[in-house]
Amino acid sequence: MTTAASVDKLELHAARDTFRVLDMGSGLWHRQHIVQGLQSDDKPAQPWSTDAKGTPIYGQLQAMVPMGNTVLAVSANSYGVRVTVNPNKAVHAYLPIQDSTALGEVVAEVERAVSQLVSTDVLGMATNRVDLCRQATTAEPVWKYAEAMRACKPPRKQVFPEPGGIRYGTAKQNVQTAFYDLGRRAAEVDHVDGLPDNIARLEPRFNSVQSVSKHMGIGTVRQLLELSTDDLTAAYVRSVNTEVFRLMPSTASHVGQFVIPYAQAVQELHVFLDAYGRRGIAAARWRAALGSEGVLQRLGSFDRYRNLLVDQGLERTAAWREARQAEQDWKLMPTAKRKVSASAYIRELQEHFAA
Repeated sequence: MTTAASVDKLELHAARDTFRVLDMGSGLWHRQHIVQGLQSDDKPAQPWSTDAKGTPIYGQLQAMVPMGNTVLAVSANSYGVRVTVNPNKAVHAYLPIQDSTALGEVVAEVERAVSQLVSTDVLGMATNRVDLCRQATTAEPVWKYAEAMRACKPPRKQVFPEPGGIRYGTAKQNVQTAFYDLGRRAAEVDHVDGLPDNIARLEPRFNSVQSVSKHMGIGTVRQLLELSTDDLTAAYVRSVNTEVFRLMPSTASHVGQFVIPYAQAVQELHVFLDAYGRRGIAAARWRAALGSEGVLQRLGSFDRYRNLLVDQGLERTAAWREARQAEQDWKLMPTAKRKVSASAYIRELQEHFAA
């Protein structure tokens, strides 16, 4: 079972001239962080603002407000006010919100909490960052799928560890994508035990106003609340198909073929064609260098191997013979026969998350 897409993190921002701190001495603000380099009893010469009671504010104010199974983080400084929350955890420790009404209720709670700290239009705040997520039950433990995704990372993206999984990209890039074992992450981060090891979560993270606008077509909280669950899921599917599965049916040899492994196979095969000239010999040498399992990992099936050879100019009968021989060699290896290829793992994830 796969959930619909939901908002897993919201980072909101209001510019300096659109908010005012109500009372920094109310006890709701946890601390005032003064600019580094000053002595502990010194203050900058000029405050960046005053609160509604006229008290000068010299540093960054921070507040943490409990909200369900998470906290609402609020900070205010001379650049503006920032609000960060995980709507899913505000409702449940690990289950995603599945309807837009519940998201609206979380935002209303955020409004109430923020209104105790600053005066601003929360619904008009800019959506600086939005993380979307879906989760699914996989056939095998999630770590196996994470290894497959590590082997097929997108171009220009580094791979980083996440609790229970991996992440493509850095926070400075417009889009990050995280994939992890929800049970392990819940245990390590949230201290929630007892979840099985086959609940996978895949999260595209839109890290800027521009990225949120491009991928979701919104720029404010008010516009976010106008989106339905179907709208969120559609935006999610577009993102993971672009960032993770890289499906390009118009240019791939097969509809639904993964472009990156397929393109890698074509490049490698061309090297052998250039070296050996004759297509049949080049194909056999390429397979000998990779092994039948390597061919399967790149292409997903031996039928696709046959079609790749035909696409590269090998006569159909010869392509069929080579693909059949590759499959027979693979079946002679008991360990390989039992092993599910990386492409098969990724294809299962595609069925869960990208449809």
